[in-house]
Amino acid sequence: MDGKPTIASSARRHQVSDVDIHHTFDHPMWIDDLDDGFLMAVSPGTTGWLREIGIVERADGPVVVHAMPARAKYVR
Repeated sequence: MDGKPTIASSARRHQVSDVDIHHTFDHPMWIDDLDDGFLMAVSPGTTGWLREIGIVERADGPVVVHAMPARAKYVR
């Protein structure tokens, strides 16, 4: 993933900080391609807790549309 993402207001629903969103975007541990141009990236945030972010690639760059603490399916 290249460039800095835009963060949509929907990504702030679970109170994940912009710093953690950018950190997860910049340092993904793994990326799950969920089809239709939607990617789920998982990585520790700045505090070490796993975060998941949903990313949509647009013509003008990536947009983070979802962010929250990682769900059990990503924590194994």
